[in-house]
Amino acid sequence: MLKSVSGLISVLALFWCVVSNSEQHLICKNIEGGVSEVGRAENQPHRGRVQCPPGKTGPKGKDDCRRRGGLLHSGKCFTLPHLRSSRLMTYDQAVAECEKQGAQLAEIHDRIQQSTLYEFALTKIPAGRSLIYVWIGMEYKNLTSTLLYRSGMEKRSNQLQWYPGYPRPLSSYKYLIMLIRNDGSSDFGIWNYINYYRYHGVMCEKETNDQSFQRQNKRRRRNIELRKLI
Repeated sequence: MLKSVSGLISVLALFWCVVSNSEQHLICKNIEGGVSEVGRAENQPHRGRVQCPPGKTGPKGKDDCRRRGGLLHSGKCFTLPHLRSSRLMTYDQAVAECEKQGAQLAEIHDRIQQSTLYEFALTKIPAGRSLIYVWIGMEYKNLTSTLLYRSGMEKRSNQLQWYPGYPRPLSSYKYLIMLIRNDGSSDFGIWNYINYYRYHGVMCEKETNDQSFQRQNKRRRRNIELRKLI
């Protein structure tokens, strides 16, 4: 009896369903614990109100990030909250904004990743603006000209692209901001400044549980280690 019930549940878990509304039918299917839309059928006969599992669409982790307007990269979900608000934020407020999402300020490890995140941020500039300034993670250490990461690791600051004239050699200028602009200027990059100045928003990052991205991240780290040996 238990086996029969178990088999029935397995079959139901793989069902195709049609959700009907006043305009059209939404055809969907259960995939990895979520629901993936696979097509819309206009004016099809009503086949019963079958409720698809609510919430997630597609593999867990991926859709959660994309639904929030984020970018999946190197096993993490990067987001740019707060940009549409008229209220500017300090560094401490930026930290709190990320923590509300269970995230942290985004850390950038090399120019390739910086370029990827920059291109993503370009798509998030609100209408009517030509540029935005967002807080990011890491701290600039003036004495050693290095970047300090949350893990305690330090990297040479020249591994990232800085805005012309930066970094500034002042001990209090240790918090980092990234300038994103679509006004045609070639001057962009990161700069160091004080923590109580106010900017448009913040870039956050959060680990994803998606296994494919975890594998991608492992490959990326392995390739980095191999390049160090060459």
